[in-house]
Amino acid sequence: MHKEFKEAMGILDENAKVAIELQQIPDPDAMASAMYVAHIAERMGYKPTITHAGKLSHPQNIVMAKRLDIPLACYGQIDIDPTSFDAFVFVDHSGSTSQWYREGKIPQDSLVAIIDHHDLDAATPEGVFVDKRKVGSTSTILTEYLQQDAGDFDDDALEKVATALLLGIRSDTHGLKRNVSELDRDMHHYLLSKANMDLVDQIEEIDWPAEWMDHYGKAIHNRESKNGVTVASVGCIETGQRDVIPTIAEHLLYEKGVHTVYVWGLRPDIIDVSIRTRDPTYDFGIIPEKFPEGSGGGKEGAGGIQIPSPFGEESFVAYDRHSDTIGDVIGQEFRQRLLD
Repeated sequence: MHKEFKEAMGILDENAKVAIELQQIPDPDAMASAMYVAHIAERMGYKPTITHAGKLSHPQNIVMAKRLDIPLACYGQIDIDPTSFDAFVFVDHSGSTSQWYREGKIPQDSLVAIIDHHDLDAATPEGVFVDKRKVGSTSTILTEYLQQDAGDFDDDALEKVATALLLGIRSDTHGLKRNVSELDRDMHHYLLSKANMDLVDQIEEIDWPAEWMDHYGKAIHNRESKNGVTVASVGCIETGQRDVIPTIAEHLLYEKGVHTVYVWGLRPDIIDVSIRTRDPTYDFGIIPEKFPEGSGGGKEGAGGIQIPSPFGEESFVAYDRHSDTIGDVIGQEFRQRLLD
């Protein structure tokens, strides 16, 4: 597929501006994949920009971007005009988690390629290169591309790309422990001799901020479980802290006897719910049924849903002072929907 991807990119004019668009708040898999796609675009004579909407909040992601010099352009923080780009490549998503795409700011005829391991059945515009596979990470797919490209890199650049892709695979497969395919294992092994393993260890062992521990404490305190399903709230959070929700969901899944976890947080404009499960029979199709007012879904053990907040952004600070009460009110409704 590496050859086909380059052929699809090859239709662009010389010096074309290419946006490598990620989900709103990118994770290690998305950042690593975009970093390598940007290298491919540069070597083809294009001008790539890695774009996304939301500020990084997970400590590991922040350090990874900084230590590996991943040039992220967050259009939620700086002014970027989507019409200034000649082409778009979607990496680690198929459009639904891109703010620009949801808002109709990306013309379909400017979308060149999609490389993803989610939404395998999602429809894509005609004429777009698509590489979607049932593997643990998008970084796995791009590491297979790298095998054919490695000779084009100098030693320092290859080490950075390999380190990023290894972190991407390890992050999305939880250290090769979940949703792992044979290709994930093969590509992980390939990268081991090329990545900076000291840096991998440093990034993976980043400490949590104190406020994350507070949110974790709230979730532990108010969680409720029934028949292997846990529902918990992290309370009120700012948009920039969004990554705490799926992170805590991952940790609550370690509790003995629990196979599915729903963790939610109240952000200024929405109620954000993360879902984690190790139940192979779990059907993410129940999410639209239980929350028809929201949007979301999932695949292979992880998903989420965003529900419009009933409170309004202007009142968020006032409600934050009474977050325990609000948590009780919303949490009671969630528990009824999810546990009954």
